[in-house]
Amino acid sequence: VFLGVAPEGCDHHHAHACHSNRMTMDEGAMANGIAMHAAIADRFLGGNAN
Repeated sequence: VFLGVAPEGCDHHHAHACHSNRMTMDEGAMANGIAMHAAIADRFLGGNAN
């Protein structure tokens, strides 16, 4: 699963890599990514995530 966190308007083909000291990100995307990964884990483990 890939979560794009480049700032709005940024061309993802020219964005810096995740562990670069030049990386910029949309902090608001992190909450969505955390929720997505938690739901995937919950479903995998047999929970009832929507």
